[in-house]
Amino acid sequence: MSLYRRDRIWHYDFWCRGKRYRGSTQEASKTRAKRMETLLMFQVREKPGFIQTNRMPILSELAPRFLDWVTASTLEPATKRYYQYGWRMLQKTRITAMRLDQISTDAAEVLRFPGSGANGNVALRTLRRMLRKATEWNLLQSCPRIKLLKERGRDMLIDPLTEAKLLGASPQPLRDVILIMQDTGMGRRTCSGCGGNTSTGSNECSSFRMARPATPVGMCL
Repeated sequence: MSLYRRDRIWHYDFWCRGKRYRGSTQEASKTRAKRMETLLMFQVREKPGFIQTNRMPILSELAPRFLDWVTASTLEPATKRYYQYGWRMLQKTRITAMRLDQISTDAAEVLRFPGSGANGNVALRTLRRMLRKATEWNLLQSCPRIKLLKERGRDMLIDPLTEAKLLGASPQPLRDVILIMQDTGMGRRTCSGCGGNTSTGSNECSSFRMARPATPVGMCL
């Protein structure tokens, strides 16, 4: 049984039945890391295939499988667009080159995205869902906690008639962004991909909220 620390995170490295198992405990505390290692050793003895011994994939290698699952799933269309948009933002960050077991809470906290906190949270929720699916697929032992960004308040109300006008006058991908905002209850439109405020021609983003609450689809995101 052996533990070693890389940066602030403790990693395990042990052998069982002639196979070597190593990876991240996702813990900064040595005491908690020892408990995690003990639990992993028990699971390896009880479920030999629980931990994968092959090379740990990086996030960009997980993406095709995740996006295929999103497309083939029974998720609502708005939810599918949400995750697809979230991955497009993640693609522009360095986290895509990180191994799944190296993605920690700290690694997610330093990510920066254009636009508002609500826009950045689309990417962070997508990252969280990807890591959870990796755990379900036995590619990862545990998921780190992904903290969301603080979202600013809303100060302008858009009624259904104005919503319809916005959708009718909006080209893609702005139309998809507005649809996502309707379903999730997002309150601040990002300039990213829309060239600023389409209603005024300004380079500043307007702040608004929809006249109806988030749909059940959006509340699940």
